[in-house]
Amino acid sequence: PVLLFLLAFVLYNDGVQTVIKMASLYGTEEVGVGMPMMMGTLLGIQLLAMVGALLFARLAGAWGTKRALVLAVALWLVAVGWAYLLTTPAGFVVLAALAGLVLGAVQALSRSLFAAMIPRESSAELFGFFSVFNKLAGVLGTFLFATVRQATGTSRLAILSVAVLFVAGLVLLLRVNEAEARARRDELRGDGATSPTRRGS
Repeated sequence: PVLLFLLAFVLYNDGVQTVIKMASLYGTEEVGVGMPMMMGTLLGIQLLAMVGALLFARLAGAWGTKRALVLAVALWLVAVGWAYLLTTPAGFVVLAALAGLVLGAVQALSRSLFAAMIPRESSAELFGFFSVFNKLAGVLGTFLFATVRQATGTSRLAILSVAVLFVAGLVLLLRVNEAEARARRDELRGDGATSPTRRGS
């Protein structure tokens, strides 16, 4: 389950980072957002990311971390589809607000879910592994965006193509068995806590 989650994380997080990287290009090229509005929007996204992280943390407390994370990834998928249909700068700002709310949530919930599935004793090295996966974000998506944009001549289809990453990540995330991961984690703790003498008795 942990490896499956990491694969899901690579995919949907790649989608998130790609959208963030290409937001200014898409807004100015396809929607006609001016640079002053774009700068203000990008700043607002960062502020809303903190609010979103707190909001989804409460939601995770009520629903469970995995369900809250599934909702956050699903909202990113909605955002990509909405971006494809955008025609006005005002619509871009509203969409950016939605993206800001789920931006911080995806990162925070992903780390929380990962932490819940791994042994605490190995958390340092496993989170190092998690960080490596995190640094891969945006590579595949940016390549996909650039390839589609070059082939079609428009960023609209390019931003829509990123939806593939969210769909694939969401499908894998839904298949993650959190209960099984916790059970294996507890088994590893039990084995580690059992002394050689006790095992032989």
